[in-house]
Amino acid sequence: MVQGSVLTAVKHPTMGANVGSGMAFLTTWVVTGILFAVTIVITFVKYSRKNKA
Repeated sequence: MVQGSVLTAVKHPTMGANVGSGMAFLTTWVVTGILFAVTIVITFVKYSRKNKA
């Protein structure tokens, strides 16, 4: 995602560097947070099914 933002910033030099980098890092953190939350839910479901049996 960061590489895509850098390429976009190179192709469109009018975009501020801080805006492009900030949005790339924000997107990366949001996606990482969503994946972490999904992993926690899946782990919890597997753990609760294992303890019921």
